[in-house]
Amino acid sequence: MARFTIVQSAAPAYPTLRSHHVRVGLYRREGGHLVRYRLVDSEVRGERTEVAELAGEQVPDLARRGQRRRPHLRQAALEPTSLHTALDHLGDLADPLPRSLCWAALWDMTRDAELPTRDFVAAVLLHARVEAEVTVLERLLSQALAAIDQSATRPTGRRRAPVWPHRLGPAVGRRAGGDVQLTWARAHIAAADSGDDLDRLERLLDGAQSVPGSRSTTTSDG
Repeated sequence: MARFTIVQSAAPAYPTLRSHHVRVGLYRREGGHLVRYRLVDSEVRGERTEVAELAGEQVPDLARRGQRRRPHLRQAALEPTSLHTALDHLGDLADPLPRSLCWAALWDMTRDAELPTRDFVAAVLLHARVEAEVTVLERLLSQALAAIDQSATRPTGRRRAPVWPHRLGPAVGRRAGGDVQLTWARAHIAAADSGDDLDRLERLLDGAQSVPGSRSTTTSDG
């Protein structure tokens, strides 16, 4: 790539552009993994900052600006190549910190109507399986559910996207036992609103059906 530029913007109501230090990581796909091959520091000043150290580098599969998450800062939107990689391969990124930053960017783009709800939900269903930290998983599933609820009315007339509960059901059995499985199960319960999904939950409740890691008890009146 001829140049690598960080573009900074601000909301019209708060137009101040602040200077801050960032780390830029470049990633490429290798053997089913997203591997970082370059990391540089940069001082962002003003609307456009060119990172001279990255000029002439091969175009990465994913470029991520590393910065501690701050509530008042929006994560940098992913450019098209990085967005495509994140949607299809985010689960291949082993390091939880850049993965978390990518999740934050995807959510910010969804919330600001720059990314279709269906794409964010599909990414959560595909890649949240690698998240072993319960708080991270809870946040992702809650964001996906909120995005569905806040999106436009669907032609099916269902309150939730049909793929959401159908895909959540099998996900419950991926992690046998523990809080991670419980988190998936709670999301499945919150999302279910069709006859098939409600019937499945009823079978799980009365013991007619089970998933790996679940426990059932029997009692005797003898």
